[in-house]
Amino acid sequence: MSRRSTKKHDVSDLYAGVRHHHQCNKDADAAGLHVNIQHDCLRPRLRDYQKAAVLWMLTKEHFQAHSVADQSSG
Repeated sequence: MSRRSTKKHDVSDLYAGVRHHHQCNKDADAAGLHVNIQHDCLRPRLRDYQKAAVLWMLTKEHFQAHSVADQSSG
């Protein structure tokens, strides 16, 4: 039987890479989207990471702020 050499993965390197990726792309993703995520009727206050998650989801769905205004006026 031959022994396979296994490479140990450094989890901290993985997290550092993910953190770097998010920091580089955070401004690029939300740069063109200006939406008030915290609605006045929403009683619980969203935390910063929750607001960032909602903005991220909206950018992935190619949300456009003017589409909401167009729907409500028509």
